[in-house]
Amino acid sequence: MDIIDTHCHVISGDLERYPRAPLGGTQSGWASTRPVTAEGMVRAMDEAGISRSVLVQATTAYGYDNSYVLDSRAARPDRFIAVGTVDPLRPDAADHLETVIAELAGVRLFTSGSTVPTQGEWFAAPESFPFWEKAAALG
Repeated sequence: MDIIDTHCHVISGDLERYPRAPLGGTQSGWASTRPVTAEGMVRAMDEAGISRSVLVQATTAYGYDNSYVLDSRAARPDRFIAVGTVDPLRPDAADHLETVIAELAGVRLFTSGSTVPTQGEWFAAPESFPFWEKAAALG
């Protein structure tokens, strides 16, 4: 039987290639004190008998930059699936969504929690309407 871990965060040790840019400007405690690299995740998966993991973008480390989860998935497509984050309020959010879903298995949106400075107000903001329309059109 395949065992899949459905929500894992990985954080690179390479700060130059993957600089920190947490949402809200503050890195979470776990992201700063207990980071796990993609390589470390594979080792832990092997020890626990997990065949695949869904890597979820660590917004408390990288904000909306999905580079590390995408690079990790590209390096180990046999082990990783990538879920990213998208800013639905950015001016080109609809076009950006169409671009990133080609590489991501899913998109994560925040309405509360994390280090997000606003908690859900964006959800019904008129600026987000093009994003929602594009998401609907893309299925």
